[in-house]
Amino acid sequence: MTAEIALLNRKAVALAADSIVTVSGPSVSKSYDSAEKIFELSRNKPIGLMTYNNTEILKIPIEILVREFREDFNDEIPTIESVWPQFQEFIKKENRNYPQSNMHIKLLLFPYLKHIEATPDNKKEIALNTLKQNLKPIGSFLQKIEIKQFEAEFGIDIRNLIKENFPGIDGYLVTKTDFNLKLLELALEILRSNASSSLYTGIVFAGFGNEERFPSLLSVEIDGFYFGETRIVRKQKFVINRENTTWAIVPFAQKTMPERFIFGIDKEYEKQILDIMSQTVDQLLNQFKWATPDQKSQISQITDEYFLQELENLKKFASQNLEIIDQFSKKELAEYASSMVNFTSRYHRYSNLFESVGGPIDVAILSKNEGFVWIKRKRYFDLDLNPSYCERRGNLNIK
Repeated sequence: MTAEIALLNRKAVALAADSIVTVSGPSVSKSYDSAEKIFELSRNKPIGLMTYNNTEILKIPIEILVREFREDFNDEIPTIESVWPQFQEFIKKENRNYPQSNMHIKLLLFPYLKHIEATPDNKKEIALNTLKQNLKPIGSFLQKIEIKQFEAEFGIDIRNLIKENFPGIDGYLVTKTDFNLKLLELALEILRSNASSSLYTGIVFAGFGNEERFPSLLSVEIDGFYFGETRIVRKQKFVINRENTTWAIVPFAQKTMPERFIFGIDKEYEKQILDIMSQTVDQLLNQFKWATPDQKSQISQITDEYFLQELENLKKFASQNLEIIDQFSKKELAEYASSMVNFTSRYHRYSNLFESVGGPIDVAILSKNEGFVWIKRKRYFDLDLNPSYCERRGNLNIK
């Protein structure tokens, strides 16, 4: 995992990232604190790229892809959002001659199959239908792919996954052969949904387009490639203006500590509090013998909505204390961004959590005046021992 943050105000963008990367295999998991996660995307314009979670796309390290993309990147773009179509077309070319990987779909299916196996045989189909109904489709992705096409491509992989890991489902399929088709339909619906595996790759584009007076940011999470299409499970955009959105703090990957700092509460705690509140209300309503089930349900719904609205109001109030970020200088933006990543790193260091955040912190500032500027940057080599490197970079003494 990783901790990264983007800070935007009307003057500039600050990008900060830790250096931890975790490499997992069948029998070992190792962490290294030397990963590059921030890149200068254009030599001429203030455009940067930051990556999180999986550091590869199509088995190619992001740092290699970025440097190849930069060679042909047309940076005469109106907005930062315009970078994504070019980058998407670039990785599509790589995907055309590369076999489809079954690893993403296996990781996606695993928790759903685990839930179905744990369900009694007489309720397996009900559980499958419930899972299917709760999926949220991502636009028109794979809507033209028919089940026969899908089965021809992934049917054997899914069958082997079940045989090797889910004996309860495998045994059930012997007596319910039509259930195999329903599992395939579920798998296809999962691919069409916004469910993500642990192998997704997060990419953040930030800076200034030619027509942008103030900075903007676009983040995209890619989770595999299927039938020639890029599976995008999540996109978010932030555009700074001089009216309503004059600043923004955008955390990526490990968001717990930034959320606590910004809103006074993180999403995990928020969910737990909402669950406790709902359970408490239900217990109280059970004491009201005079109330009908419909009345109890209505009271519970109204109470949940009121509590959630008040919690949102409190979060807005807490975040108002950070409006000063709008007035930060570039130096202060860099310091603040670095501190937020360090804060998350220290939290993981001095708690019983897995140390998936840490190492040197890289920080870059993007502005109209100076372009892309490194504030902090690690190197795996000593510049003084490599004078030819500086010569190759145009005789610049880059420290």
